[in-house]
Amino acid sequence: MSQMNGKRILAIAILLSLNSPAIAQMIDIYSRPFQTERTRTYDVLHYRVHLIFDEDTRSFSGSNAITMTPLSDNFKELSLDAETFVVDSVHNAAGEMLSFIQRPHSLQVRLSRTYAYTDTLRFTVFYHASNVDIDSEAYGMSASYDLGIDFKDETDENPQLINTLSFPEGARHWMPSYDHPNDRASHETLLTVRPEYRALSNGRLVFVKEEENGLMTWHWHQELPHPTYLYVAVAGPYVILEDSLRQIPVNYWVYPKDVDDAMRSFELTPEILEFMEELYGVPYPWTKFDQITIPGIGGGAESTTATVLGHVTIHDEHAEQDYPSDWLVAHEAAHHWFGNLVSYRDWSQTWISESFATWSEYAWACHAHGSDECSVNLQSKKDAYFREANDRYRRPVVFEHWQYPNQNFDRHTYQKGAVILEMLRGILGPANFKRSIQRFLNDHAFQPVHTYDLITAIKDATGQNMEWFFDQWIYSAGHPEITVTQNWDTSGKLTLTVEQSQDMVSPYVYRIPVNIRIHTDSGVQEEQIWLSERTNTFEFQIDSRPRFVRFDADGTLLADWSFEKDVADLQYQLVQDNVAGRRRAALDLEAQAAQTGVRRGLSDCAASDPFWDVRMTCLNVLSRSIAENDAGLFTASIRDPHSRVRAAAVRGLGELGSEEYIELLIEFYRNDTSYFARAEALRSLGKIGDPTIVQFLEEAAQDSSPRNVTRLAAEWALERFD
Repeated sequence: MSQMNGKRILAIAILLSLNSPAIAQMIDIYSRPFQTERTRTYDVLHYRVHLIFDEDTRSFSGSNAITMTPLSDNFKELSLDAETFVVDSVHNAAGEMLSFIQRPHSLQVRLSRTYAYTDTLRFTVFYHASNVDIDSEAYGMSASYDLGIDFKDETDENPQLINTLSFPEGARHWMPSYDHPNDRASHETLLTVRPEYRALSNGRLVFVKEEENGLMTWHWHQELPHPTYLYVAVAGPYVILEDSLRQIPVNYWVYPKDVDDAMRSFELTPEILEFMEELYGVPYPWTKFDQITIPGIGGGAESTTATVLGHVTIHDEHAEQDYPSDWLVAHEAAHHWFGNLVSYRDWSQTWISESFATWSEYAWACHAHGSDECSVNLQSKKDAYFREANDRYRRPVVFEHWQYPNQNFDRHTYQKGAVILEMLRGILGPANFKRSIQRFLNDHAFQPVHTYDLITAIKDATGQNMEWFFDQWIYSAGHPEITVTQNWDTSGKLTLTVEQSQDMVSPYVYRIPVNIRIHTDSGVQEEQIWLSERTNTFEFQIDSRPRFVRFDADGTLLADWSFEKDVADLQYQLVQDNVAGRRRAALDLEAQAAQTGVRRGLSDCAASDPFWDVRMTCLNVLSRSIAENDAGLFTASIRDPHSRVRAAAVRGLGELGSEEYIELLIEFYRNDTSYFARAEALRSLGKIGDPTIVQFLEEAAQDSSPRNVTRLAAEWALERFD
């Protein structure tokens, strides 16, 4: 590992020493503080938290009985993370009061005697909080993210409820704790709430008891250890929909108004869990799997056995075509292996959780929706990473510069890491990749891990030393930038020249396997090349001039590459290649879109390609140079069976800017089943800019829709008239 760390330090030093405009960044992330794994003086074994809520005053009282062992002799005092609440007293196991000092971010406790390394001690902290209102932005989170604990008022969208959000460092706001990922503990959570409420936490339900004052106490026990960022408590007037994975309870906690629509989002959960078991080769390791909806978040928040999801994930039948939930369920389910069963030692290692969960949602897409949707899913992850890399910053996936933990949860951690894992799977092979992650999960179950643990698991499972791969993809910033040229001569020799041109932020030379597919009149020739130099030249003997050559034939390479081809080759590829290749050909033909033959080919593609993403891409290419004689194609395409194609079609009509399409777009908005496409129609009306449609847009702004997409589109359109 010393070699790997040395290379990483060298890469950082090079980056800091360069001032080239090619590596100028909008955000200087290297100016953020350098962080290391937190040192601890004890190991928490168990927490027993009891919270009693008073919603009228946004208050709670609590106790936390903490069991721990010292990590050294002469253990006399300790520090806990503690914010938001006021500590009233601390008592040892004998009931004796202990002295303590509460500071703004911590609680210092002085023990009644000295403890040795082998001892176990237990003490209880009593505390309360009033008028809870946590400023999430002060902790590096968005204002809409209710870090810690929050009391939600009733709205049109949600009932009154209480919820915690412990990720990333929110547990310290509702329970004194060691709130860092390198410690794991079991815990009990007792929640005393109104009698009409149901309360959820991690683990199995021990009992529900009515108190003398009429309140109800729900007692949950998480018997297997996990880090505090996974602790959860939610209470409200929920309806519980019951399901199962074999004998394991799988339940969905939803608002009463959402019962009729909930299963549309959750019905695939048992199948997804079974798929993950097969994908990793490790059975589901927990006692139950609950999912519960809350307001204020758009996606999910992993919490062991009790995943929290934004309530927007539940939707009506029309929204299913635009906002399916299975990918989110898959992502959060995957965390029960990556992030929960194994967790990261430090915030710099977050990719171990999020990259694997994002890769797993891609794997689910391949399994459930087929190879074409699989290809689109992976490309969308590449595109998300490239936007961040090109517009904001480039950093190593494992990165120690951050001010707030949440700064590590970006497109590098999620999407880039997921694509890297798929490349690793391609190199190792599917069987060896599965053996590696199975070994990793089994060897480190219920432990915090580091990236080198995964590298070691790969060595142990397959014999392959993949440090070189992790050096260039995980511990280095950037990605390959590649130019491909080809030459064919009449002797039958095809020559490919591949030049890497990335700057010094990235590895000077990436060592990469790339699959090549050569299409000729007589068939298809598959080849694999290894890039190992700044410039590589490869020669292939073929029987006739290639119709086209496909670089990165399987579409997994995370690289910014260009491959200049003849227009005729691209036109042939637009028809004959697979989905990823046809999409790429359409984009490459954009520079020649004014040519009659090219435009005809793109129009045929938009009208009749068998896959929706290719049709949409061809429409988008044409719309960027749209002319009046394209109107017939775009008008016909608003009846396409796929909502994203219809959205592209109405977007193109808006680019024409002609008032003659106003009635068509208004009719489309009123009759189409897709909220997403209808929103695009409103934006197109705004682009046309006829003041006679202002009243219509004002009325559309009052329409309800998932994620308020139509309201936001109508407001955008109305701003065009200001």
